[in-house]
Amino acid sequence: MREADSVLDRQEFAQSGRFDVVAEDDMARLGDPGLCDDACFIGDRVVYFRSVDAGRPLSTLLHESAAGWPLIAYLVDRGWSGTVQRRELDPTVIESCVAAAHYVILGIFDAESFLILELDDPLR
Repeated sequence: MREADSVLDRQEFAQSGRFDVVAEDDMARLGDPGLCDDACFIGDRVVYFRSVDAGRPLSTLLHESAAGWPLIAYLVDRGWSGTVQRRELDPTVIESCVAAAHYVILGIFDAESFLILELDDPLR
């Protein structure tokens, strides 16, 4: 585990159980072998919606959800991603996700570190 992963996993928001993570896998595409069963698609892009809980550290979810760099992930209220019922999504789903985000996590320095943006109030 990298030090940045350890620091991320110790943050209160990463341990609270209040959030789902939404991340695009920038390297994967529709039809690629080995995609996880919970992959969703916007066109040929792969997007994951996963719950952050104590059983799986946030850093693990990020690395599983976004194999490429740059990494951009959004933390939204738990259950928000439960509103996503289909595997093929309209691009407006991501717009809604961005509007509902409490945190934005960016992989920086060749994904060796994270920049965490805390939004005082979701952009509703």
